[in-house]
Amino acid sequence: MHPLPEAIQRLRPGAVGARYPMTARGLGVVIVRVLTVVGHEPRCLIKALVHYRLLAEQGLPAELVIGLEADARDHTAHAWVELDGVDVGPPPGRAGHVPLARYH
Repeated sequence: MHPLPEAIQRLRPGAVGARYPMTARGLGVVIVRVLTVVGHEPRCLIKALVHYRLLAEQGLPAELVIGLEADARDHTAHAWVELDGVDVGPPPGRAGHVPLARYH
């Protein structure tokens, strides 16, 4: 309903404080499990937006990254989250994709 940069801005928490007793990568695995309903796994963008929000709530410098396969033949993109330039998921994470856009 909103352009991606605006949607991401809306996901930034007003206050920081939530702490999850797991690593950023482990949190990504949990997100996939929680969002998967009756064998239907949500698209990578939905999983990455949830991951981004949960990391941002902890005050971590999460970046949502959108990319294409290195040898892309179409415009099908993939989304994942990075912390300090390191892919933290959610799985499969970067999966060999080349970053095209980053959102803080």
